[in-house]
Amino acid sequence: MKLHWWLLVVFIGAGIGASVSNAAVAASSCRIAALRFDSTFRCPSDNARAPIAPARKQAAPAAPASVDTASPGLTVGTPSAALPIVVSGASNLRSKNWSGYSISGGPFTVATGTFNVPSLAATAGTATTSEWVGIDGGPGSRGSLIQAGVTESYDASTQLVTTYAWWEILPSWEMRIPLTVAPDDQITVTIGQVSAGLWSISLVDETTGQSFSTQQAYSGGGGSADWIVEAPSQSTGAVDTLGEYTPVTFGNLGVTGPATATYEWGMVQSKIVVSLPSALTAAGFTIAYGPVAPAPPG
Repeated sequence: MKLHWWLLVVFIGAGIGASVSNAAVAASSCRIAALRFDSTFRCPSDNARAPIAPARKQAAPAAPASVDTASPGLTVGTPSAALPIVVSGASNLRSKNWSGYSISGGPFTVATGTFNVPSLAATAGTATTSEWVGIDGGPGSRGSLIQAGVTESYDASTQLVTTYAWWEILPSWEMRIPLTVAPDDQITVTIGQVSAGLWSISLVDETTGQSFSTQQAYSGGGGSADWIVEAPSQSTGAVDTLGEYTPVTFGNLGVTGPATATYEWGMVQSKIVVSLPSALTAAGFTIAYGPVAPAPPG
């Protein structure tokens, strides 16, 4: 996907202490956090400066992954040492395309999370929503990103919603995962380092029992872990209109690696708040469409 323009504005908040949780871990797709303010930077895939959070490129055709097919498990590093993320406060960020949470510090060698696949409402125009888990891309990263998740795309001309799973490593295009996913399915994404330069991406549909994993080369620094609802970007760099999605809850959050700060992302498009997360608790967090933050899960 093509990276897009961004500007990061941090509203100072308390730091966090985070350790890691047992690994049913998450992957994330490639996107840049473009903020609502007028000043902007250009992202690396456009030969510009290193971004805070890379932007995801939607592939036109369904492109099945070229490596490991369905596989039930994943061995990465030492995820058994993981503990749940603990948060004492978060800095607030505003973005054109991200909503959710990131943690910085690391290097993170595992990230995991489980989320539900939302439904999209019919709207006047075409709109897209993606949910993903990833490493790098947020504050503390160096413009790289490894991620996996699910996308829902509403086509106003046909009034149909297309839902599909994918994985991606910036700056390459997304690769569609050959699994059938549907609204209300519970999806667990896990990203983990297997060895130096080699990473594993795992996506499990907990509702249907389908699973997929692949091992890929990746050289990012592991500076952030991210759990995000996103409005993806097109090859032109334009950010899609966010689809009007039903609430998404991220749970079973975990990382391997030391966390030093937490960041809460709210999404603003055309000067209107379109997506906000709840508070982050031990049970995770919920993200809802619109200007009102939902209650946290549990």
